[in-house]
Amino acid sequence: MFNLNESNRFVMSRNPVDLRKGVDSLCGAIRSCHLDPLNGDVYVFTWKSAARLFGNRQFFHV
Repeated sequence: MFNLNESNRFVMSRNPVDLRKGVDSLCGAIRSCHLDPLNGDVYVFTWKSAARLFGNRQFFHV
């Protein structure tokens, strides 16, 4: 079980991701941006483009 609280860092993907992919593919997307999927951060993926929200960044730290 995990706990979400104010000490968690939330990272949103700017690029759309096929959410039907498995966990390994999603971890690969995180690693391709030089981030660690096992460091306790919360990664948020979107199905549609989030470019209007984040500009040109691939990942956005909240």
